Amino acid sequence: METKSTIKAIPLILDKIQKTLGGSIISGHGSNILYPDPILGQGYFRYTPLQKGISVIDIDFEPEKDVFLQLSSDTNDLLIFFFSISGQSSHQFEIADIKPYLEPHKPLLVHYPQNVSGELGLLRGESIQMNIIFMHKNLNTDSDEKPNAFAQSIYNSTKHIGDTIKYYYEGSYNPKISTQVALLMSDSSSNELSNALLYMGRYYVILAQHIEQFLIANNRNTSGLLKKELKSINMLSELIKDAPELPHSIHSLCMESGLSPAKLQEGFKFMFERTVTDYVRYIRLQKAEYLIRTTDMTISEVVYTIGLTSRSYFCKIFRNEYGCSPTSYKKSLGSSQQQQRIIQNG
Repeated sequence: METKSTIKAIPLILDKIQKTLGGSIISGHGSNILYPDPILGQGYFRYTPLQKGISVIDIDFEPEKDVFLQLSSDTNDLLIFFFSISGQSSHQFEIADIKPYLEPHKPLLVHYPQNVSGELGLLRGESIQMNIIFMHKNLNTDSDEKPNAFAQSIYNSTKHIGDTIKYYYEGSYNPKISTQVALLMSDSSSNELSNALLYMGRYYVILAQHIEQFLIANNRNTSGLLKKELKSINMLSELIKDAPELPHSIHSLCMESGLSPAKLQEGFKFMFERTVTDYVRYIRLQKAEYLIRTTDMTISEVVYTIGLTSRSYFCKIFRNEYGCSPTSYKKSLGSSQQQQRIIQNG
């Protein structure tokens, strides 16, 4: 099995994965991407360092056989934040009777004390889409360098996690992180600087949401809704994301889920901090921004594609969300891409 790389320094975790899956590694805009040997599966593993002690791996991979990737803490307490949006996978500590499951759309926080190891299992034929954030618990205590305010905030929020869980913590269903991870995967074919910056921002949002969920009442449901009702809310959110152009209303969503209007609103406010109407508008704007950024559609075509009929109303809500008109936004993207081409061509 031939293994090659186009970069000089391969991160240790990516080197371990390459030794298992072969393939080639390329670099660009702060990330290293491993494309495994096609015999073993299709897809990629993208490694991105965020700052000292924090790094990320995005996985979009369908293995041809069961794959087990070695993870370890080496000389440092390590926190690993797992989040998958598709595919069956597993995590196994070296301690045989401890095996937390990686359920799609639910965060898993694993604590590796010093010199503890384990493995991530990716199952044959499963289309795995996953985000993994690695963070050293004492990321600010092993250096004479004074940490910045943001790094200090992260450290203060996580330094006691190992005291409250011995090895792992399974979070509750989290559509907020699902949305961010899905956005990471949707732009995986691009290596432009603008997308690289978007990735960095989303990584920090995902990390913050992991930490927030862990800190808020130890995964306590404070909404008053039953677990099955929260699952219905998430099902509706996926329906809206899959088809934002449909005329979603309180009545239609209640008919779809069997929930009352009051519980529908309560569930959306609890899970997304938005009313149903605000959430539908938010998803439509996300879809519109994506279409403006990635297609040659006119603004009028975008308006109709996301299910609106008034261009003036669309321009109003787009400006409120993004700080400029859709036309100005599209022009700014064109100017940015032209500048990048000039830089790349020397």
